[in-house]
Amino acid sequence: MDQTMMKACFELIGEVTKAVEGLPYREARPALSSLNELHELIGEELPGGYFGQCEGCEALLGNDDERGSSEDGLHFCMNCVREFEVAQEAGEDV
Repeated sequence: MDQTMMKACFELIGEVTKAVEGLPYREARPALSSLNELHELIGEELPGGYFGQCEGCEALLGNDDERGSSEDGLHFCMNCVREFEVAQEAGEDV
């Protein structure tokens, strides 16, 4: 499964989760549990499982992917980190 397909699946899971959260707790709990399992199952395709998304390019990140973090706690893929470093060295306003 490629990144585009995983992103689409995660977005769909998010939309369904929002809809299910409007149900009474007893009815929503099994569905939310299944949605979480599905999210984890899809996330297993990423190195180390799903971590999050790059704040720069929105690429999906696995727990074992190299990544950089800002002082604000934002996470970036290494491509975005390199682009930022190059822009900073060139004196661009970043």
